[in-house]
Amino acid sequence: MSKKVINIYGGGAATIFFLAKMRDQDSYTFNVFTNKSTLGRKFLVAGKGGFNLTNDCPPEQLPPYYLPQAVLQEKLKTYDNKEFVDFLTKAKIPTYTGSSRRIFPKKGMKPIEVLQAFKDYFPAGTNINFDCDFVGFTPKGVRVKGADEERIVEADFHVFALGGASWTITGSKGEWLKAFHEIDVKTHAFQPANCGLVLPSSYADFCNFHQGEAIKNISISYNDQVILGEFNITSTGLEGNAIYPISTLLSRNSREKELETHTVFIDLKPQWTEEKLANKLKFRSDTLSRILKQLKFSKAAISLLKATVPREHWNVEMIGFYLKKLPISFESFRPIEEAISSSGGIDVDEVDDNFELKKRPNTFCIGEMVDWDTRTGGFLLQACYSMAAHLAGYLSKADESE
Repeated sequence: MSKKVINIYGGGAATIFFLAKMRDQDSYTFNVFTNKSTLGRKFLVAGKGGFNLTNDCPPEQLPPYYLPQAVLQEKLKTYDNKEFVDFLTKAKIPTYTGSSRRIFPKKGMKPIEVLQAFKDYFPAGTNINFDCDFVGFTPKGVRVKGADEERIVEADFHVFALGGASWTITGSKGEWLKAFHEIDVKTHAFQPANCGLVLPSSYADFCNFHQGEAIKNISISYNDQVILGEFNITSTGLEGNAIYPISTLLSRNSREKELETHTVFIDLKPQWTEEKLANKLKFRSDTLSRILKQLKFSKAAISLLKATVPREHWNVEMIGFYLKKLPISFESFRPIEEAISSSGGIDVDEVDDNFELKKRPNTFCIGEMVDWDTRTGGFLLQACYSMAAHLAGYLSKADESE
């Protein structure tokens, strides 16, 4: 009996884990096509900044971190972060949990060693075609282009895991959108997500003077989301662990409206109630700037207040409101090349529950190709694992049923 063929396009986390989960499926032949000269380029680059593999969030609390929630809700339940950590243990990748609940490989273990442990789980005989770009579809196959020529490849199943459009140096360019649009698959243009945000020009002096400084122990709210953390001041705006989740929400919600029309609110003292803050301000008779310094607000925080609060409101009676709910609107996102992830891709209604394209049978899309969003801290990778594990389970059962 001849083996069925699965072609996989892309060489990132979703591809790597899909292959690892198909390890025992010896009734398939696997061919990988990647436009880079190595696998896991983005996987490895991510490791340079602290290689968090997933997050120790309680499994039942994972779904709300994703938008739209329904796309991944059941997949995250079927294959959650606890199951992934069990896999890491079996693959001899010992881990530890950091203070922010991120899960890392043990200290001293290099990203390339983690990647190799994944590759050791690949099905025997997996054929990897390097420097080979996906360029489009034919009625029955897929067009790929190597260094010298373009050719058509066919398979029983095609699995696309081409990534989004962030970190283009790693090969995730998002150029595949055009090919899917040509076969009438609805897509959304890529926008930066989990990225820095650019402030209006009125904040230029603030940015120039405080560039490189951080404002800590704050919260940022947008709609019904509240993010605790800190942010760093850059030459153009703000970035950091409290900004990135907000930027992802803004990226999704600003598709129909300009970014400037959206307002976020910064609480500069989330640990104080409004009543406590009012009591702290009561009966103070010094200049407002000196009062704020006495209350331990940093110079950068005071400068941000001055750049935002209308001059007529710069008084003890009004400042309490702004300290708890400082309104900020941003001019733009930092370039997508700088973003940790991207928003956009294949519309979620174009795939079924198994990530199969409704308009092209036996063709599947997983990972950041599909239009879902989440924050950093291991959540992006966990979604890729959960999607890959689900598809691996589906194709394994499909083979067993025949």
